Amino acid sequence: MKKFLLASVCACIAFNAGAQRIISGDNIEEKQIAIDKVLYRITYQTQSVNNTENVDSTGAYLYGKDEMRLDVGDKVSKFYSYTNFRRDSLMKENFKRGDFSAKGIGKSGNLKWVLYKNYPEGKTVVFDDIFGDNFRIEENSEQPTWDIVPDSTATILGYPCQMARTTFKGRTWTAWYTEDIPLDNGPWKLCGLPGLILRAHDAERQFIFNGTGMQPMNGKNVGITYNVDYDKYEKTDMKEFVEIRRKSTPLGSLEAQGIKIKFDNDMVDVNGKETSMKKLLNERTPYNPIER
Repeated sequence: MKKFLLASVCACIAFNAGAQRIISGDNIEEKQIAIDKVLYRITYQTQSVNNTENVDSTGAYLYGKDEMRLDVGDKVSKFYSYTNFRRDSLMKENFKRGDFSAKGIGKSGNLKWVLYKNYPEGKTVVFDDIFGDNFRIEENSEQPTWDIVPDSTATILGYPCQMARTTFKGRTWTAWYTEDIPLDNGPWKLCGLPGLILRAHDAERQFIFNGTGMQPMNGKNVGITYNVDYDKYEKTDMKEFVEIRRKSTPLGSLEAQGIKIKFDNDMVDVNGKETSMKKLLNERTPYNPIER
């Protein structure tokens, strides 16, 4: 019950933070600029684990899910949760009609970050937040060193795929790529193979990317967009970001942003023990970074 209450509070905070961003930016579309044209769009059904202790009766992970999209342009690519993009768009439309409820907009995806490859040129940049506090994580682009696994093949989306493995950013990854689509790209930061990566998972299967669609866009009427507000985000590196996130609490992050919360009544949990909302908001929440 205690965990449920904390999760509910955090969800409300996240929703309200999103609402504030949209309400305060009526011209939010104007903040999006096209930095490249979309030549290919790949869809990955994604499973990921925020809390590694959250398992079912058999010990299997209880996954959060996202529909992730990889938009590949002439020079730039963007990897993001279309689940969250669609939800934010519906929320914005509701606000325009004066509806500030979360009814009908669906669940949030598990992965909040947005990742650009080769923007700026030669860089990989991730945009993420910690309880509404926004961060920009920029680094020189890196390619994993892969080992091709002989006699290990699969057919994915009708394409013949070869298996490869690498240890990269703290995890061991297994991937399947197809030379029939000669794009040096894939989900998250995975790349460096002689063809598009259509499936990948880490050794512990805490992050699973499964390609379910590939659509040539030919750059017609669809751009890879970039929000100019990203340039205002606090700059950090991934190691520091992970450390900040591990130590952060919802209340601490909100107070650091100058947001004050008035606490009235205590609550009683399922065991009849009194607890306060302030105490709940001061507790750290589960975190399982894709990089470690």
